[in-house]
Amino acid sequence: MKRDLYAGVDPGKTGAVGFVDVNGAFVAVHDCPDTEDGCSDLMREYGDRVIMATFEKPTAWAGVSQRQGIASTMKFGMGYGIWKGIFACFRIPREEITAAKWQKIKSPMPKPKDTKERKQQSRDKARQLFPDAPITLKKHDGRAEALLIAEFGRREHLGLETSGGKRRRR
Repeated sequence: MKRDLYAGVDPGKTGAVGFVDVNGAFVAVHDCPDTEDGCSDLMREYGDRVIMATFEKPTAWAGVSQRQGIASTMKFGMGYGIWKGIFACFRIPREEITAAKWQKIKSPMPKPKDTKERKQQSRDKARQLFPDAPITLKKHDGRAEALLIAEFGRREHLGLETSGGKRRRR
């Protein structure tokens, strides 16, 4: 089977995994399953087609800087590890990027004042780039961010503009 997809993973509490094709078109987005087996089952559907997976890199101070509790921070770390392991089993190259780096794709939007505004910007930008994606509710910020992470990874891998502006070769 031809590898023609890029995956993006937001492993947080309301996380998701999103897939875009080599041209940047929406393919699919799924809320993160509740179990490791659910994650593995989901990858059986897409794993053979994924060129590269991009993850938001966890930081040591994520819980403090985002005012998350210990349980939320732990869930983020667990989700990150589960997805990283599953992609490794499929021999899919993985790239870790900081939130600050992938969020450049949302420019020229102003820097958000708080987490609520940041999540709204993510939903707005994802709807703009992927109008067919099921990002209709506030709780779909994980879906939006997974798709934006996938698109950032695709653009970076192909040497295209990643700052949200006009796409061009580097």
